[in-house]
Amino acid sequence: MTPLHPTSDGFSMLAANSYLWAYGCGGGQPTAISELGTHGQYNDVLTTDVFGQDAKAVFVVLFGSWFGNWDDTDDIMRSFLATPALA
Repeated sequence: MTPLHPTSDGFSMLAANSYLWAYGCGGGQPTAISELGTHGQYNDVLTTDVFGQDAKAVFVVLFGSWFGNWDDTDDIMRSFLATPALA
């Protein structure tokens, strides 16, 4: 399993290599995860980053608030299912 470390851009690991498992946690919003990316005050990863950088992980485990709201248009959890590498 590859833990996504809270660095200046820990999420870019998933764009650079392929993984079977990935895990990340941070403050959650329906469309972002804090402390794993490069956006804003809290270093967010956005749903557009997940798709745009083509996150390459088959199984992704995320922990944070609001991630279970599948009815949101750009839900962060659904964005992993739409990545080009896994589609």
